[in-house]
Parts: sequence; C-alpha cells; structure tokens
Amino acid sequence: MNQDIPQYDSLGYTGKGYLVVRVSTGSGTFPLEGATVLVRGNEPNFSAVIARLTSGNDGLTPKVALLAPPRSLSTSPTETKKPYASYTVEVYLDGYHPLIAQSLPIFDGITSIQPADMIPVPKNGTPDAFNPFGKQYTESEPPLL
Repeated sequence: MNQDIPQYDSLGYTGKGYLVVRVSTGSGTFPLEGATVLVRGNEPNFSAVIARLTSGNDGLTPKVALLAPPRSLSTSPTETKKPYASYTVEVYLDGYHPLIAQSLPIFDGITSIQPADMIPVPKNGTPDAFNPFGKQYTESEPPLL
C-alpha cells in the first residue's frame, strides 16, 4: 500500500482497516484464480491505485491494509464525520466481464470481504453481445410457453 500518496494527508485517516476480495463465478460457487484486482481511493482528489492484487486458487486475494478514519468516529451518535473510508475495487479476468464495485466502506480495525461474482463472456460473442435476459423476441416471433 502506498501510504506516501499526498492525498492521504488531507484525509486525516489515522486508522487501518483490511480488505479481502473473493473472486468467483456461478453465484459464488466456483472460485476464480488469476484475477487482477485493483483497489483505488474513492474520495475527492483520491482515486490513485493503492493496491494491485491477484486472486489465488481459492479465489481470495491477499489481505490488504487500507487507511480509514479512527474507530472513535463510529462510537458517538452525534459525530458528523463518516466513520469509514470509501474505496473502489476493479476486477479483471480474461473470459469474464470486468467488475467494478464502488464506495466500499472500510472501517478501522475491521476486515471486509468483498464478493466479486464474475460473469463469463459468451464464447460466440463479445462483451457487447451479452444479454442477461436471454433471447429477445419480436411480436412476429412470440416465445413458446
């Protein structure tokens, strides 16, 4: 993790949370090895890549430490500052549609596990050919019931 990124100074984060990304397909049934996972800041003026990870044979990335606001912000009901840091996770793997998860909350002292359920690219098409609703019918060709 690059804690020497100048934007960190302006955020005032003194805590540290952790993130593990679980990359899979089939609604979490099949872990995917070799996915590239990028972790970026998700705050104003803070979108640099902080970590570049690779999923293992169990689909899990190594645990990465990320800066977060101090835990004390989440213990007071009158506190107006948000008690978590926001990050963006991007997941890439050949043969699958890219996945981007934005505004992931990271709390001081907590390990968050982010699922990344990848959708395969059709073998006979391109990512643009993917239709999550199945075949589309026209009025002249009604679906069989």
